[in-house]
Amino acid sequence: MESRLMMSLTQKKNAARKGDAKMAQGYPKSFKNCAVCNYWGGSRQVDTFGQRVTVDSSSAKGKCLLQGGPWKGQDKQASATCNKWQAWGALK
Repeated sequence: MESRLMMSLTQKKNAARKGDAKMAQGYPKSFKNCAVCNYWGGSRQVDTFGQRVTVDSSSAKGKCLLQGGPWKGQDKQASATCNKWQAWGALK
């Protein structure tokens, strides 16, 4: 049983080193990137206090929903930026 557990932990560590494992990425509301933008259509969560946004990873993608914007309808990474940024309405 113990060797099975150790093998599992070793496999997880190796996967993380190879980049196979995704890590959640958090951004404070002051960051002006897609994950924190009102026009980003990707999957995200806001913390209880409305101060921080969390996505599955910084490479998570979502469509830009800004009508007439330079990236309208295109998939953008959570970490991407542009000059049309507007704070997500779920933030306080």
